[in-house]
Amino acid sequence: DLTTAIKTNEISTIHLLLQQLGKTPFFNKKSPTPVDEALSLAWYLENVFYFAAANIQSGIDKTLTEYDIEPKKIVELGFWPGGDRDGNPNVHTDSTIQVSKMLRQILFRCYYRDFKNLKRRITFRGVEDTISIVHDILYENAFNPNIEYKNIADDLITHLLDIKGTLLSDHDGLFADLVSDLILKVELYGCHFASLDIRQDSRVLRDVHAYCRQSKPIISLFPENYDGLSEEEKIKALSFKSAKVNYNEPGDALIEDTLQTIAEIKQIQDSNGNLACHRFIISNCQQASDILQLIELFLWNGWDENDLTIDFVPLFETVHDLAGAAKIMDTLYSHPFYKKHLESRGNKQDIMLGFSDSTKDGGYLMANWSIFNAKVGLT
Repeated sequence: DLTTAIKTNEISTIHLLLQQLGKTPFFNKKSPTPVDEALSLAWYLENVFYFAAANIQSGIDKTLTEYDIEPKKIVELGFWPGGDRDGNPNVHTDSTIQVSKMLRQILFRCYYRDFKNLKRRITFRGVEDTISIVHDILYENAFNPNIEYKNIADDLITHLLDIKGTLLSDHDGLFADLVSDLILKVELYGCHFASLDIRQDSRVLRDVHAYCRQSKPIISLFPENYDGLSEEEKIKALSFKSAKVNYNEPGDALIEDTLQTIAEIKQIQDSNGNLACHRFIISNCQQASDILQLIELFLWNGWDENDLTIDFVPLFETVHDLAGAAKIMDTLYSHPFYKKHLESRGNKQDIMLGFSDSTKDGGYLMANWSIFNAKVGLT
């Protein structure tokens, strides 16, 4: 309004609007919650990245096809709000679950929006029933908050392929490209839209591991002086045995939230697919046992070693930790249990370097030099 008034030189309107501006607070009455923050940033997923990432993947697929190379999914979106406990201590298990549901609903709104445009074009015989089925699936998942969440991506793709097949066989392929575009998006985003990354500080995770070690039957698996052992001795003491932990007494809020989150990740994967929440980032990672102890926490909280669909991501931040990153990863790569787990994850290891703690620790120049050297050592 002010811009318009200035363009038309309406002095009295400009005067009133400037007074309004001067009396308008620029701060919210209350701090935004983690879910509010996630909802704000999810706008870009819905209105920008939903289209941009699909266009990039589509271009890659076309180029690979021209050279007789089988197209592969290359683009993947990640999302930290609602999962990053280290960056925002107000993030709790409830926040993570709400954000995962929110991302799913936003995604299905995008699917539904595309499908409405597609439905206006595909008015032919032979596809009415399948069109109706897909419409109901997308509408319910987009607008019904009480629906039972299931990973229906494969079923959705099957229905869309049926529609495309009928168009190709009976209707000269008319508008088949619109169906192909929606299929690509479902293949790209599934039921999750973006992978919700979980992050927690290594020191918190050590406290959680120590708390669990005091409970039956875990207490019998460790020597009493475990905390006083060297790093090498600690790694040897880890058994990676699945166990149902019987907690003697409640832990503090942070410990309880960490354990609940580990259990709830499984629920998110069951509802939205494994890619919905598969990365656990250990910030301030200082030793190999930080990752290995976290794996044990998963095995003690409902996860099976043969179905551990989690990527454990060390984040090396301080100058000292960056210098030791290569040695830590060598220890992990040579560890029998971790090596087997990495094979089950396609021998793909994500590693994160730097962040603000690096600059705080060593200054801008030293931090970037340490990151560079860490990259050299890790590769």
